[in-house]
Amino acid sequence: MALKVLHIEDNELDQIILKAAIQQLKPELIQVKSIYEAKKHNQVTFDIILADLGLQETEGLETLNAIEQIFPYPPIIVLTGHDEETNN
Repeated sequence: MALKVLHIEDNELDQIILKAAIQQLKPELIQVKSIYEAKKHNQVTFDIILADLGLQETEGLETLNAIEQIFPYPPIIVLTGHDEETNN
C-alpha cells in the first residue's frame, strides 16, 4: 500500500521539487495550493502532511491550526522557505 501524502504548498516550483524528491517512495501524493483546496480532501486518510507555513491565506501557527482542524490525526511536517528579517 502506498504512503498517502498531502502536500500543501502555494509555490509551484516548490511543489515540483518536493514531488521529485519523494518519487522514489512512490507515494500517493496529493498536492494543493491552499487550506481551502485541502478541505476538499478531508475524507482521505493521509499518513503524513507536508505543509508550507506561509500560504497566501494563512501564516505561521494559524496555518498549522487550520490544518489540524481539518486533519487532526496524521503527523504534520512543516516545510517553509520563510526567512525572518531582524532590524538591528
